Amino acid sequence: IKRIDPKGDYIVIENTCLKKPIVMTNWTLKRRGVDVPSNSFKFEKHFVLHPNKHVKVKIYFYFI
Repeated sequence: IKRIDPKGDYIVIENTCLKKPIVMTNWTLKRRGVDVPSNSFKFEKHFVLHPNKHVKVKIYFYFI
């Protein structure tokens, strides 16, 4: 984990390896807190984080 937004709006995951990709199929990120709504994000099938790259996952909330 490279960065977590202080407000909890996003998280940045970085692959610091110079040669090996990370297969993130079925990885799930979960946000839980006392004063914030819970939410989760599941990476799609065949998602690969390549060496020395990063991915930013934004959390969106929909209130009904």
